Amino acid sequence: MGWNDGSRWSYEKEFFSMLLCFVIIVIIMPLTAYADIGPKPSVVIDFKGLENEKYYVTLLSEVTSTGPHSVLD
Repeated sequence: MGWNDGSRWSYEKEFFSMLLCFVIIVIIMPLTAYADIGPKPSVVIDFKGLENEKYYVTLLSEVTSTGPHSVLD
């Protein structure tokens, strides 16, 4: 097996096609990712006298970005 049997050409062709795929993937995919990982506002409410009762609670707010209907915005 020498240089004239086509094996070198197939390795070069495979190498450059893999290199081209790698370059395309690097260009197309985002290089940085931004995520919201900070602490979120929260509230803890204790209801006294309702230990053995079943109840439902809705928090209301004057701010339009919060409250039960904010999912519809």
